[in-house]
Formats: sequence, C-alpha cells, structure tokens
Amino acid sequence: MTKPIPKWLQKRYSKLLNDLGKKEFKFEAARKILSKDQEKIVSIIISELKRAGWLNITKLDPNDSRKRFYVLKTPEEIFRGLEGG
Repeated sequence: MTKPIPKWLQKRYSKLLNDLGKKEFKFEAARKILSKDQEKIVSIIISELKRAGWLNITKLDPNDSRKRFYVLKTPEEIFRGLEGG
C-alpha cells in the first residue's frame, strides 16, 4: 500500500524517476542526481519514499551488507496502491 507524500518529496521522486526510470540504483546514484541536497537529506528522502511505498529495496550489496539496491515504483504502481487495489 502506498501513501501520499508532500510536494517537496514528490519533486525529488520526479527527478529520480526522470533519471533512473525502473533501473536499480544505490544511494550514491541518488545522491549524485539530487546533488543540490545534502547527503543527510538524501538519506531522509530515500527513507521517506520507502516508508510511503514509493520505493522498494531489491537486494543488499554483496560486497557491503550496509548498502542496498533500490528501485522506484512507477506512477501507475503508486496510483494503484493509493486506491487500495
């Protein structure tokens, strides 16, 4: 199930989606795309997107279990989740 997110977070989601689409990515890639935001803010963005159901963790990095691979949900997937179906 997905939840609505605030406008400031929607802007970051859109920027990530435009650059990454459905490709897997790591934190470093998100940080590079959201370069105007500080590293701590990028962590908050990823956490909030995950909590709202707009982003999934796909797997752990085999070389460093602290790092994760993420994938963004498409707007269609998010909308279906908002409807509860």
